Amino acid sequence: MQNHGQGLLRFYNHSYHNLFKVLYPNPKGNGTESDIEWFPWKFTKPPVGLWADIKNHKLFLDWLGSRLGFTSREDWYNLRYKQVHDNYGGGLLAHYYNNSPSVMVRTIYTDYDFLPWKFAKAPEYLGKDEEALKEILRHVENKYNIASIDDWRRISRDELKELDVLYWIQKAGGLPHALKILYPDHHWQFEDSKM
Repeated sequence: MQNHGQGLLRFYNHSYHNLFKVLYPNPKGNGTESDIEWFPWKFTKPPVGLWADIKNHKLFLDWLGSRLGFTSREDWYNLRYKQVHDNYGGGLLAHYYNNSPSVMVRTIYTDYDFLPWKFAKAPEYLGKDEEALKEILRHVENKYNIASIDDWRRISRDELKELDVLYWIQKAGGLPHALKILYPDHHWQFEDSKM
C-alpha cells in the first residue's frame, strides 16, 4: 500500500490489524472467510495504543503461554526474555516491564503467588533488597515449619537448595547474616557458617 491505499488505511486508524479484522472477521475456520486469527501484536506496526490497555497484556501472555506449550502456572518460571522478544512481545516487555519476564508474569497473573527467586532469570534486586530476603526466609520458615528462632539450626544447605533459595541466601552473605536481617535483636551463634 505504498501511496494508493493510504486513504483506506486512514479509515481504519492507520492499522492493518483493524483493516484485516474487518475484511476477514471470522478467525479459526468458523465456516466463513478466514482461517487466520488476527493477533494485533503480530503486525509489523501494531495498532496505536495496543499496549496501553492492560487487557492486551493478558491476552498476549495467554497466547504466548499457549504457543510455548505452558499448561500450568509453574511453567511460567521458565519464561525467558528471548521467548517474549521472539514472539512479538519485545516492545511490551521493554516499555512496561523493564525487560523482565518475571515482573511481567507477576504483574499480569495476580491469581497465583509467584516466588520471584524461582524464575529462570530472577530479578537482580533479590540480592540487594532486605525485604526480598525477609520474604525468602519467611518462605523457608513456612515450608519447613520453623516455629522458633532456634529451629533454624536444623535447616541444611540441601533444604535451602531444594527451595531454590540457597543462591540468594549466599548472595546476602550467608544464612547467619540473612537471619540477622530477619531477627536483628536475636544474638546468633552459628558453629558452622558455611551457608
